Amino acid sequence: MRRSALLLTCVVTASACASEVEPYYGSGPAPSSTSPAPPKVPAPGPEVVTASPSSGSWGTLYTIEGTHLDVAPYLSFATKVGEPVTLTKTGRSIVSWTSTKIVVKVPFPADGEVKLAGEAVGTFDATHAVTKAFKRNEREPYAVMSTAPGELVVAATQRPGTTDIPLFVRVSAKGVTELSGAFDRAWLFRDNTEPFAIVTTGGVPSYRSLATDDDVTTPIADLPAKPIIGNGADATGAYVWLADGATVTRYRRDTGGAWASDRSITSAAPGIRALASTDDGTLALFSTTHGGGLFDDYDNVWVQETPSNGGAFTSTSSIDHDVDDSTFGYRTWAKDGGHFSLRYCATDEGANSFDNRICYYWSKTPDTAWTSVAFLQFSGGSADAAVATCETDDVLSVTGKSGKQTVLHPCRDVAGFAVDESGGVLLLAAYEGNYYLASPKK
Repeated sequence: MRRSALLLTCVVTASACASEVEPYYGSGPAPSSTSPAPPKVPAPGPEVVTASPSSGSWGTLYTIEGTHLDVAPYLSFATKVGEPVTLTKTGRSIVSWTSTKIVVKVPFPADGEVKLAGEAVGTFDATHAVTKAFKRNEREPYAVMSTAPGELVVAATQRPGTTDIPLFVRVSAKGVTELSGAFDRAWLFRDNTEPFAIVTTGGVPSYRSLATDDDVTTPIADLPAKPIIGNGADATGAYVWLADGATVTRYRRDTGGAWASDRSITSAAPGIRALASTDDGTLALFSTTHGGGLFDDYDNVWVQETPSNGGAFTSTSSIDHDVDDSTFGYRTWAKDGGHFSLRYCATDEGANSFDNRICYYWSKTPDTAWTSVAFLQFSGGSADAAVATCETDDVLSVTGKSGKQTVLHPCRDVAGFAVDESGGVLLLAAYEGNYYLASPKK
């Protein structure tokens, strides 16, 4: 009763006694105003039970199991080229992140210790080793080829604002060699003789061996100075396809180095851009027609195909239409049985444009029509030509004559790749400010 009366008095004269009375809701004597607050219990931290696997390719699913994992703000993978790759809960590499399980796709170029919120939980040994090739702000690679096991030769163009940058680079785990010499464009070959390139300067083709580092080019007198729209190598040897108006002609190189035509075919479509050919003689010819839109110009992309017996082109069909302004950078791939892939880019330039650049990717199989796909990359003109496709989980897979391999995540870090003589996949991939060679570890 005494305490009740006192509380009532304080309600009436709150300003007078608020500092004298502490609220009390328990039993027994009221606590002293100087009693310490009860200690705070810290929130439980993440506890890891398992983390696996310990090795694999980039794109492999890495799983951490335990308790209270959701309180960890990030996960990091060590690299051999600098700072770790750090993943947050909303990153593109995350599959799931709960209190009991974390599943992520191992990103390029992870290789080494794995840490959750700064605490070591395991290791990941990547199947490929990484070697720095060159700076991203110097060159733009457009074709790569394997010239020996574990070795790439890269053909590139100079980035705007750079000068005197060698446009051929040989890179392996042993180091990097810049090959001097200037050219407008290069086509890479690896046939049953030696690796080489056809380079053009002012449209005139020349031969350059890639077996050595010598800057020696020899004009090819028996190869007309016509646009090269396709190249490759098969069991017979290296070849190029040249366009002359509506006619496309294949020239083959014999073991003595001479070039001679062995097949010609006439197209029904103007604006020939690229050609893909398989070992069984099937062709896909890509061309464009240019039109005008309400605000700007555009390109339409067409394809003509031949049967495997080497007959004439069939009817023309449209792949893409209303591609802004003009298309460029055509690359193709073909495999026996009716597998074809196409990559090209387009610019939107002019007074009524957004001045953008975008690339498009298309693929066809014996069971499907031409279909737009997320991403493609192509190997050089090697005897084991291959195409790399981005799967729906943003993991790059390489398909060649030797089968399909999962190689890297995320897809768009890859600037080029090749399959070497031993069947190993070599990658040219971007990370931070550099391009790197990724080659199979021995």
